[in-house]
Amino acid sequence: MSNINLFNLGFFIKRYNSSVFFETGLGGGGGLYYASHFPFQYLFSTEIDTATIKKFEKDIFPNIQKQERFHVINSKSVDALDGILPNLAEHNSIIFWLDAHFPGEANGVPYDYEKDLDLRLPLEKELEIINKHRAGYNDVIIIDDNRIYEKRNYEAGNLEQLKLSHLTKYNNKLQDLLADKQVFKFDLDTGYIVCIPGKKRKFGIRMAGNEIDIEKTIKQYIANRKDTNFTYFEIGAAGCVTMKSIYEIIKENIDCNYWHVYGLDLVNGWSLDWNTINSFGDVLGVIKNGVYEKPANATEHESLTRHATLILDDNPRAYTQTAFSDESIDICFIDGCHGKKCVIEDFKAVESKIKKGGIVFFHDAGVPEQGTDWQGHCGENINVREAIKELGLLDNSRYGWQFMFETNGTRKIGGDGNSCVFVRKL
Repeated sequence: MSNINLFNLGFFIKRYNSSVFFETGLGGGGGLYYASHFPFQYLFSTEIDTATIKKFEKDIFPNIQKQERFHVINSKSVDALDGILPNLAEHNSIIFWLDAHFPGEANGVPYDYEKDLDLRLPLEKELEIINKHRAGYNDVIIIDDNRIYEKRNYEAGNLEQLKLSHLTKYNNKLQDLLADKQVFKFDLDTGYIVCIPGKKRKFGIRMAGNEIDIEKTIKQYIANRKDTNFTYFEIGAAGCVTMKSIYEIIKENIDCNYWHVYGLDLVNGWSLDWNTINSFGDVLGVIKNGVYEKPANATEHESLTRHATLILDDNPRAYTQTAFSDESIDICFIDGCHGKKCVIEDFKAVESKIKKGGIVFFHDAGVPEQGTDWQGHCGENINVREAIKELGLLDNSRYGWQFMFETNGTRKIGGDGNSCVFVRKL
């Protein structure tokens, strides 16, 4: 019912070394035809409706190159998955396009013609089979037509709005079946779910789509560093959600005792959330206007041994200038007020504090989010990209700095995640 062409399969192939494409639900054949343009070793598609396969073989298949790679199976999708996946054990990454529902609808058969619900909507059974055979692999799973399974504000409307609520299955096990994956949901067309490998970590507001690049960059930096200490500094820590995930990444990969994660925010910052801050646990110390509040009466040494500190200050930039020595910070995340003036001042406050080879990355820097979301502190909408441009960080015109890369926040493909720009100090 939707279109896999929205997804650049080449991106997943490059990132995860995917060698197999496995589609459930051949439909009109557009998905398999699109996948044929990518260098998969094997491409599989399952289809329960014989007439649909014959139409594909007549209209689409003759136009496909390297036909020896293709296997179209006239079978229930769950049976095909259960029979074929054991034979693909040597392939480290498969891209699954799960689009099997409403058998025969591509040939005009009514959506609710099939009365067996497991045949009409086999997604949950498919995921059970995939989980059984592919645990621990670097597979990518893209699920079509999420509006069948979850009520959201879809571009094409939800099924209730279309008076098709009898086709929904809101009571399902998808959350449990996808619990060990990183899951992203998009409301384009009729809705998509994209599941990618990697430990599922929770990042902060509008961070969807940045997680893998942030973790990969931090790991690479830690692996290549030569210092015996490490400092991460986050401007605009809010509820410490992103800070906590980055703390976990550093803790899992660091090989020295002298490391610390700092978060900085205003004492009465609008996005402070003490429920999420307190979920950080006892490892987090809190300093408010120079006074250690958590744990109460802690010495500076006791706070530092906890490896994580939230700093709340009425004058955060002045604190940055006085609390950190020059060239003492390895990685800094700027995610405070997203108005142009604030972003520029935040960067200038921390610029001299970054080590040579250190990294600064800015949130809300992608093109789609500019001009959205009112920033009351600066009296304008998001204007991060203009700030980075004026600082000379996009075109490498600022002396001593080099542009690294830009992430793909999910806003670029219909989600709500804003992108990040990474720069390095030379």
